[in-house]
Amino acid sequence: MTIYFLKDLVSGRCKGKSPLPFHLFSLAVKQKDVKYLYCPQYEGLAIHDILEKMNEYPTLPVYFPMIHKELQRLPKQWILNVAASVVGEPMVKWVKERILARNKKVTVEQNKLIEVDPEIYQAFMSSTCVSRK
Repeated sequence: MTIYFLKDLVSGRCKGKSPLPFHLFSLAVKQKDVKYLYCPQYEGLAIHDILEKMNEYPTLPVYFPMIHKELQRLPKQWILNVAASVVGEPMVKWVKERILARNKKVTVEQNKLIEVDPEIYQAFMSSTCVSRK
């Protein structure tokens, strides 16, 4: 957080929720609306990707610094949590899709898939037995 972001808050150009640490942000928003997303260091989930996605939602800029350079310095996890809390399910779904796409890409590229006989697979999927450990 910089002095310029604080000036924006004092002048009313930004909402007072954004500079707060996430645990304090949750006090300013109804608890049921606060989202905490797991955000790994994956291709497609970099800060510039998140900021690009945030451009689709015109209500988000008031929760963040007005100067783009300052926004780039905020922690990625914090940016994503605030965006998910304000936008809701569309942002959560977008992050999950990115994670699944990356995982699928890695399993194919590194040949981490396994082959199973269709009958064994069907028996496994229809089984109701689970391990206790």
